[in-house]
Amino acid sequence: LEPAKQRIHSAMKDNQGNIWLGAYRKGLIMLPVKRNHFRYIGSKAQVSDLIGSGCVTSLLIDNNNLLWVGTDNDGIYIVTPDKIRLAHISVENGAPFKIMGLVQGPDGRIWFGSSNEGLWSANAGSYTLTKHPHPNLGMSVQSIAIDNRGLVWMATLGDGIQCYNGI
Repeated sequence: LEPAKQRIHSAMKDNQGNIWLGAYRKGLIMLPVKRNHFRYIGSKAQVSDLIGSGCVTSLLIDNNNLLWVGTDNDGIYIVTPDKIRLAHISVENGAPFKIMGLVQGPDGRIWFGSSNEGLWSANAGSYTLTKHPHPNLGMSVQSIAIDNRGLVWMATLGDGIQCYNGI
């Protein structure tokens, strides 16, 4: 896959300097800082499909160097640096339909928003999900950040910027 010809929905830089791109309906593309053999994870991979065929909407590399891949209609995939699928938190197992803006909090929890399903978190060890109630029920979270006090900030579609005390 040629990155310049793809519709990119999410991008991030990891601790080694590699650039990760979530390509619309194509999976993940990694642009390595050093030449290596890995470039693509997704349904079109020749060896194995680690993350399904859903649109990649968000990416996170957590404190344990695990890659969290949020998708549209297929939940969250967690992949090790050795390209092994550690977990799949599927929609059938309670994940919201569209995962937006993965971020890790100071306590290790993984926070994410969802289009029309509000604010969620996942325990980084057990992968259990928690939906966090908010006065704007059903809000569409498009992006998420956590400040140095542990407050979760959400950019929403139609409800402006919202804040949640995640401590």
